[in-house]
Amino acid sequence: MSTVVKLEALLTTIATEHNTAVLAQASTELSTHWLKQPDTIPRLLQIVANSSFIGARQLAAVEARKLVEKSDGKAWLALSEQVRQEIKTGILSVAVNQESILVRNALARVISEIAKIEISNHRWIELITILNSLCASPVVGQREVGVYVLYTLFEVITDQLSDYIPELLALFCKSVNDPESITVAVTTVQALGKVAEFIEDPNEPSFKTFCDLIPSIVQVMQRTLVAGDDANTLKVFEVFEGLLLLEVPLVTKYFGELVNFYLVIASTPDNSDEIRIMAMSFLMLTASYAKTRLTKLRLVPTIIDAIFPIAAEEESKDREDRYPAKSAIQVINSLALAFPPHHVYPAVMRHVATFIQDSQRSGFRRAAMLAIAVLVEGCADHMREKIDQILPSVIYALQDHTPCVRRAACTALGALSVDLDDEIAEQHSVLLPLLLTLVDDPDVEVQPVVLGTLVLLVEALDDAILPYLELLITKLIGLISSSNRKSVLASVNCIGSVARSSGSSFLPYFKVTMAQLCSFMMITEPSNLDMRAIATDAMGAVAEAVGKEAFAPHMSEMMNLVISGISIDSYQLRECSYLFFGVLARTFGEDFSPYLQLVVPSIMHSCNQQDTDWNDMLKSSNSFDPAHNPNGEEDIDISEESDNEESAIEKYSFNSAISLEKASSFQALSLLFTATRAAFLPFVSDSANAALSSLDNFNDDVRISAAQCLLQFFVAMQSIADSSEWQAGLPCQTPVHENVASIGKIAMEGVLKMLDEEEARMVVAQTLQEIVETIKLIGPVSVGFDYSSTPDSLQYVNALANMLLQLFRGEHSCQINEDFDESAGHDDDELAELDALVISTAADALGGLAAALGPEYGSYFSPFFPLIAKHYQKSKPVSDRSMAIGTLAEIVDGLEHGVSPFTQDLLPLFIKSLRDEDDEVRSNGAFGIGLLIYYSTTDLSSYYPQLLQLLYPFFTIDSKSNMSDNACGAVARMILRCSQAVPLDQVIPVFFGALPLKRDFEENPIVFKCIFFLLEAKAPSVLSELEHIRQLCKHVLAATAPSQVDSPTRMRILEVMSSIQ
Repeated sequence: MSTVVKLEALLTTIATEHNTAVLAQASTELSTHWLKQPDTIPRLLQIVANSSFIGARQLAAVEARKLVEKSDGKAWLALSEQVRQEIKTGILSVAVNQESILVRNALARVISEIAKIEISNHRWIELITILNSLCASPVVGQREVGVYVLYTLFEVITDQLSDYIPELLALFCKSVNDPESITVAVTTVQALGKVAEFIEDPNEPSFKTFCDLIPSIVQVMQRTLVAGDDANTLKVFEVFEGLLLLEVPLVTKYFGELVNFYLVIASTPDNSDEIRIMAMSFLMLTASYAKTRLTKLRLVPTIIDAIFPIAAEEESKDREDRYPAKSAIQVINSLALAFPPHHVYPAVMRHVATFIQDSQRSGFRRAAMLAIAVLVEGCADHMREKIDQILPSVIYALQDHTPCVRRAACTALGALSVDLDDEIAEQHSVLLPLLLTLVDDPDVEVQPVVLGTLVLLVEALDDAILPYLELLITKLIGLISSSNRKSVLASVNCIGSVARSSGSSFLPYFKVTMAQLCSFMMITEPSNLDMRAIATDAMGAVAEAVGKEAFAPHMSEMMNLVISGISIDSYQLRECSYLFFGVLARTFGEDFSPYLQLVVPSIMHSCNQQDTDWNDMLKSSNSFDPAHNPNGEEDIDISEESDNEESAIEKYSFNSAISLEKASSFQALSLLFTATRAAFLPFVSDSANAALSSLDNFNDDVRISAAQCLLQFFVAMQSIADSSEWQAGLPCQTPVHENVASIGKIAMEGVLKMLDEEEARMVVAQTLQEIVETIKLIGPVSVGFDYSSTPDSLQYVNALANMLLQLFRGEHSCQINEDFDESAGHDDDELAELDALVISTAADALGGLAAALGPEYGSYFSPFFPLIAKHYQKSKPVSDRSMAIGTLAEIVDGLEHGVSPFTQDLLPLFIKSLRDEDDEVRSNGAFGIGLLIYYSTTDLSSYYPQLLQLLYPFFTIDSKSNMSDNACGAVARMILRCSQAVPLDQVIPVFFGALPLKRDFEENPIVFKCIFFLLEAKAPSVLSELEHIRQLCKHVLAATAPSQVDSPTRMRILEVMSSIQ
């Protein structure tokens, strides 16, 4: 038997054998014997040319490609020049003569790998000319081979082909319209996708040529759609997605037509679900990468109009699947997140109003509710003002006769409860009874969703839950024995939420709920470990609610139970266990210290787990054995390819679980250090290093948690070293302990570096919020822990200020527009709410810095003022205007007398804000103007008559804002600054008529300072209010309002009460 015949027989065995042992033996022989010999390349190609068995031919081509590619072409170059030349001369003819497209394409990739080596060494240059001839051939098979080889060449060699771009574009202009072969047309489109990557200058001729080809590419997709050829349609889809992501705007000229074409594809029920979903995926991409063009062409309402009927289509039986109605809702969500609310909200709500009234089609009513649910994530502030218009529709749908509508209404209410918690909580008397009725819904799919919504609503209610507590617990305990597993899970979760909201009022239900939760926490069956995890989380909530004294007798038993669960292979269980430890530490404080040695090592192990990003996993999932190649066209065993894809998904799920576990681990470490204080010190170094190394993790949640962990470690260390109240200004009033400086350096350097490079807006926003909290808690130590009166010692102040300046200028990496189409510039005074959130948190950080630095902050304020002030324009939304005035007021509060140089800039802005149409803006304006008058060394008493006139309505309007309270604060500061400019006999009755303060108790110290001043001055108008003053003092000192005044004010009130009595 000849060598070639033996090799062919071996390949046939691998391609056909089902016996695992035989297959393994054959594969081993192939890899250890045949693939070690360079001469195997021509033998494999001989099999491709001559074998009668298609499987052997395909596998021979696959192995030939791998052998040519291996070790930078070592085996290929080991062949004699004569053999290499013979192969190059004949291989195209072999490919053309293959009747199987799979074999032909596999062989084309062999040609590409050979060309990669040869052309790089300035040989086989004639290949491009030969391929051009093939592409122009009247024979379809030759055209298919020519175009496919050119396409594969772009995948392996790039620089060498760039010189041929004009020539290839001219060729592709013809082949993309091939009338006989859809294969030629589609492969040409794929090749054009590669060519596009070489076009960098919109002024070069190739740019115009390519742009003019877009209609032809669309026609190719139309052909594949008409033919029902999903595989080729998806290939064209992928090309268009790639074009959209390129910096050069190749699709801009026909962008509007392209979007409308995709909308037609998505809206055509005759297309397969996969194709329709892909069309909607493209539309979601445009929300990120073509926002400017969508805005300029006013396509957002057009997309919403087309998408809404799709959202009303039938759901899949398994709602976890992808299906058109679900994708349509996701399109709405992507638009809501990407665009300012006024672009999306009106168009969506117009359909909601119509669809919810469609009594005949439940899908329409369901779509209306789901649209509200996904809209709120990106339009929360906008919807807050319109909640009275939105909520009636949700309440109406909660009582719908169709289960899918009730379920969707619960989803909408849950989303509203998260983002509009205060507004929803106000309606508890209507909403909670409705949900409690729905808990008994006969539909098995409705009940778990109702319970999930209850979790969110209960957490929004806080102690407003108390009147419903007994009924809630009774229902939840009853459902724990339900046969509906989803309902049981949701019930256990809901018990935890009820405990969190009700606090110590949960104590009467402690015994009964604990018994139930304990039974779940003993589960060991792998299929039910999620139940154990949720029960563990709920038990932590119960422990914190009932408090240390009530839970202490059960502490040891529960800790042992949870510690035993850590060793079980369940990411969710470990995640919930770590948070359980953190919550118990928060409850027991330093008494939790003995458990640190038992729990911290496991948490640290989770922190240090290796995880990889999605791209790495895709690469690893595409590894192949001798009988398998990742390219679809070369696959022999389709089921094997399917298994490989499943492996990738499993790895992604596995990796996501690791990320959740890691994020929870860092949260737990923060809680443990904060609670156990000095006892945690032996673990600080390793924990901080683990957090530091995770600041560049691919997962957003991990980066956020790691940053929060470092900053909370910083705060905890400072609280151990110095618990006294901080004073503004640098250097810090108390020497900074070396341990604080050490952790401060790690935390601030690491977090600021992360923020400097961070591209995810939510990561920036949440990390900035943690920095603000850090500044609030430890003041100037947060940025001046190594201050030494040298310029370098201000590095953290400067770094933070510069980053905030970038954010306000819109130049930070998280604000760099993914939309590369700069030609379609547009003006829009409203930001998408996620962008606005970033600015808002940056504004909070400015206020925090001002508070920490005091008057010294003045040197940083100048560049920020115009950037903040531009957000206070009539055309800006209320949230922007409120943020601007509120931020300026906070900065004035921090600057104190250092505000004087900025008085004339701030004064007209604050006065203007007092006339604003929005109560919250006016309230902030009252706060700001009072502070400016009080602290500025400029005498502003000449403005008193105008200001008092503007402030007077604040005392008479019934508002949910702090208008009246802030007006009281403003008037108090005006009196303290220059009482003689205030007509006390007119002002005092109005002033006292608004007391006590209703909401903003932080104004109480200045209000009482004013009252004490007037009493000492024996102002007649105040002496007539003595009884009012007595009652006011009693009110703020009452046990029911212990937090209304600080300690110095409380002491002074007691003195005054004694004297006036």
